[in-house]
Amino acid sequence: MAVTKELSFKISSENLTKIVNILKDLSSIDEKALIRFSKKHLLIYTLVGEGNGVNAFKSFIFDIDKILEIDEFEDTIDFIAKDIKTIYRNLQIMLDLDTMISGKVYYDEISDKFYSDRLFFKTDSKLKLNFYGGDPMAFNTNISVDKIKKLSDIENSQFNFDLSNTDYVNIKKLATTGKDVDVFYLNTFEKDGKYFISIGESSWD
Repeated sequence: MAVTKELSFKISSENLTKIVNILKDLSSIDEKALIRFSKKHLLIYTLVGEGNGVNAFKSFIFDIDKILEIDEFEDTIDFIAKDIKTIYRNLQIMLDLDTMISGKVYYDEISDKFYSDRLFFKTDSKLKLNFYGGDPMAFNTNISVDKIKKLSDIENSQFNFDLSNTDYVNIKKLATTGKDVDVFYLNTFEKDGKYFISIGESSWD
């Protein structure tokens, strides 16, 4: 029987504040998120979509040695945060203590990948918190740092456009009018030698 592995780390209150703010931000997109610990990076992302389809996506990438005090390790470990709000609200309590926080990632190997089912945090002996992971099969874990960097590189884009502040505000207003619509479509098209951005029946040059 495989033995559960442990990865110890420490994090400052300043860096934990960054994590809390990120989780708070991502919670406006979805209740779940992925936190990936790898040799070089700490990746945190959430998305909206089914299977490999991605309708909305947001991520944050850190050099792991700049956000955590952690010994070298080789495994890439995924933790599925199944309730982001619960996690960041509990971690906020630790921020008030203004001290170095230690923790552990508990993880197992499943089908040649490593998944964590528990994150543990503590401040001295005053406060201890455990967060349990969700089902990795129910979340898209196929997005990597390299894929994100490639897709977000504007040099790889097929087109580009300039958008004024006024037009951006108008787009945001239209995006919030459809309360029952989960996916907001922003399309580009060419007509009579001009390029347009369309949202429903509306368009801007």
